[in-house]
Amino acid sequence: MPRRATDPKDRSSRGFSLVEALVVVAVLAVLAGLVIPRMGGVRRREEGAVVDRVADLMTMFAFRSSAGTQPVGILHDAASRSLELVILDIDPTQDGDPLVWQPDRLSMPVLLPDGMDLAEATEDSSLLPEGDWMVTSKPGGDRPRLEIRLAGRALEASVSLEPHALHPRRSDRQVAGAREPRDLDEEGMDRERW
Repeated sequence: MPRRATDPKDRSSRGFSLVEALVVVAVLAVLAGLVIPRMGGVRRREEGAVVDRVADLMTMFAFRSSAGTQPVGILHDAASRSLELVILDIDPTQDGDPLVWQPDRLSMPVLLPDGMDLAEATEDSSLLPEGDWMVTSKPGGDRPRLEIRLAGRALEASVSLEPHALHPRRSDRQVAGAREPRDLDEEGMDRERW
């Protein structure tokens, strides 16, 4: 006696049809098309946030230098890949009130994420070393011109602080290969059907 098509044994041995497999592949392709471009945007936003934090650190450096009472500095630690605001202050653990450079309690260090490097730093147009360095300023004194250039996978940015300014100037450049805007009208595609 022939088996009927609804027999459970037939269902367990039955595989996917070609149409079902094509539908699954099409859905996965659409999802990949939506997710992959957004991943580049996430990286660009993450790197942009790091550049913003460096600019905030430089703003705090300028403010402390012009309105503070203690010498202030920006310290780059190559081992931890960080930039930090430091202040020359009394070390409470030592007798005799020796002055030491201590992290500023009101600002957080900026940690560079993987894939983003401090490409170059200059103080008064002099290139700072690739390793550890510190730029300092005394309160009410002349502050150096400071420029920090950061290079990431999706964004390259330069943050510069002039000696008289309280806020740094930021300039960004997208890395080649990252998504760039296109003017469809200029390319003659303004009458294309979508």
